[in-house]
Amino acid sequence: MINTPLRLIPIALLGSALLGCLITTPNLGTEPLETQRVAAEPKLLGACNPTPCVKITFDPLPSLSDELSPEARAAITKEIASVLYAPLDSEERQETIDLVMAELQERFDEFVNEGLSDIMLDWEFSRTATVLFENPDVITIDIVSQGYLGGAHGFNDRTLLTFNARDGRRLSLDDIIDPKSRSMLQTIVEAEFRRTRQIPVGSSLAEAGFFMKPGDPIFVPSNFGITPMGLLLQYNPYEIAPYVFGPTEVIVPKEAFQGLLSSESRHLTDTIDANEKRTS
Repeated sequence: MINTPLRLIPIALLGSALLGCLITTPNLGTEPLETQRVAAEPKLLGACNPTPCVKITFDPLPSLSDELSPEARAAITKEIASVLYAPLDSEERQETIDLVMAELQERFDEFVNEGLSDIMLDWEFSRTATVLFENPDVITIDIVSQGYLGGAHGFNDRTLLTFNARDGRRLSLDDIIDPKSRSMLQTIVEAEFRRTRQIPVGSSLAEAGFFMKPGDPIFVPSNFGITPMGLLLQYNPYEIAPYVFGPTEVIVPKEAFQGLLSSESRHLTDTIDANEKRTS
């Protein structure tokens, strides 16, 4: 199961999140397809005024292509729901928000009963799900979990889900990258990571503050999506650096990505090109 765990960030960095506006993660790959959806109405735990409360927002499941088979649609929808409605502190898979709501209620009651509610701000919890990219072969879903649940820290995580649009099967990098190209993928990812973070070649990533031992190659995250620009890889806060560094998106350009694909997956870039022509 790919969960969307809570991450901690210094309260000084929450900024507008503590005033009611949640932190957003920029998309370097492409803007979500669903840019005009109506925001869901928050659910409230507590009174909000004058005492603190919890403002909870879940996106509905995103709309998928009518061209999907019923079997593919069912499989993709089930996987999205298991991440969108994932519990906060367990590995249990579920397809409704009931357990998450119960966990949030329990946490909030604990704070109130301990007498901390008179010094805390309103809590916020939000999960959104959008179609980041879709073509006849692949679908990438972007799920963001973010907010503030008391104390000095908040959280902000992104999970990318990529599916075979023909049968609804969730794809891993091992499903699409040629085994002989894994080392090349790692080399390209490190080069793009350095470019994104403006770290010169030859400089130590460890000395720059990233969670790596000197001389070790960068790890390639399993959190990935396919976009018109190429392969999108997401490093969430605390995965490779302190939260003050923020998340890091790495794009393996389409031309390089194409050369890394297994023979069974090389058609993916052809349909990406076709999708660009249709939407341009």
